[in-house]
Amino acid sequence: MMEGGTLVATIVVDKSGAVMGEPQFSSFGLLESEEGHKTKLVELVKQSIDMLPAEHKGRNDMIETAVRTTIRRFLSENYGKKPLIEIHMVRI
Repeated sequence: MMEGGTLVATIVVDKSGAVMGEPQFSSFGLLESEEGHKTKLVELVKQSIDMLPAEHKGRNDMIETAVRTTIRRFLSENYGKKPLIEIHMVRI
């Protein structure tokens, strides 16, 4: 955690799996320096959920896996880091 950092993502989806609002990220030392990176990550996370098959959108674990994979890939490519990633998903 000391080298890779930590990122917490909060995602709100409705019962059909559609993203409600903007995903929120809390991190230490990762996204603070580049607002453009945060905006790009929000879009990538929303796309990763939108691209899931309908039957996967009803499963929290599938959404969390898609979001975690997207975040990990983005942070590795842009920062060269592999942080601990915690997903908080709220289904309304």
